[in-house]
Amino acid sequence: VQFELDSRVAFDSNKYCPMDTGQLQGSVYPVEGNGVLEWSMPYARRQYYDLPDKSLDSNPMATTKWFEAAKANYLKDWEKLIDEVYNN
Repeated sequence: VQFELDSRVAFDSNKYCPMDTGQLQGSVYPVEGNGVLEWSMPYARRQYYDLPDKSLDSNPMATTKWFEAAKANYLKDWEKLIDEVYNN
């Protein structure tokens, strides 16, 4: 269940992740299967917290705190996924 959830959360979060070359979006990975995701590019933290004026050319939905944006929009879907995977 955790692997499925981590994959879905990463996918949905990347919809709000800033994009220039795609390296930041491609750098996401689960940390030891404990429900924590990390974007491993050296500038990820700064992008996540500090840069509100992002270029929206490549990703018009880009924002700071992209996980929080995804959570606000997809939490019910994530809960449904957990229920479906766990009960099958």
